[in-house]
Amino acid sequence: MFSVPLSKLSAESQKAAKLEQMNGATKEEKIRRIADKMEKIIFPTVSFQGASVAEALEYLRVKSRDEDNISTEGARGVNITLREGAPSNASLSLDLKNVPMVETLRYIVELAQMKYRIEEDRVLVVPLMSN
Repeated sequence: MFSVPLSKLSAESQKAAKLEQMNGATKEEKIRRIADKMEKIIFPTVSFQGASVAEALEYLRVKSRDEDNISTEGARGVNITLREGAPSNASLSLDLKNVPMVETLRYIVELAQMKYRIEEDRVLVVPLMSN
């Protein structure tokens, strides 16, 4: 078997090859990719008043897709989910400018007295006392 440099492949073939590489990645590599993406996605503005945790996380998920200028393989943005049954009655207000996605998420979980965990395919927001 021989390998062709990625630069010699068509754009369609390059995308398929990168997806294949990503699918063969270890759990740690997948988690690192999500963490890196969250550091590199910069939100020009984040502003909401009295939002629920679910609303704030949905805002981040959608905005991460809009502001993701770095993804060349797989889906754009970051999949963020709130653990089912997690209390999310906090009322959140934020007004930020030029902030990395990861910092925005830290503000949200801190205000909601929650925490987040990066998994292979998503970021999961859970109560503080959760494993």
